[in-house]
Amino acid sequence: MCSSGIKVWMLTGDKLETAENIARSCNLIHRNFEVFRISEKTHEEIDKNLKSILASFPSLLQKNVSKAILVEGEALSNQLQRDKNLFIFSCDSCNLRECRFEERIL
Repeated sequence: MCSSGIKVWMLTGDKLETAENIARSCNLIHRNFEVFRISEKTHEEIDKNLKSILASFPSLLQKNVSKAILVEGEALSNQLQRDKNLFIFSCDSCNLRECRFEERIL
């Protein structure tokens, strides 16, 4: 699916490391992917990480490197309440978006 240009979201309740391993075993994330993680708790930390991720995109695009972004549910919830556009733009540029949710987040 990813190689066909289809944008994939994987939602899970697993820890990020476990979720990444599952995505790799299902061939949603390949060895050559650049994998980004967002697990920060505060808006400022999340913004800083997202801006750093976005800054790396031009060089990855030149090298034709696929990207995956793994997001903790709490970070997703915090960011969507504050600055949806920065988060959505970051995710839209990745082949796989994976979010870890906990019951209290849902």
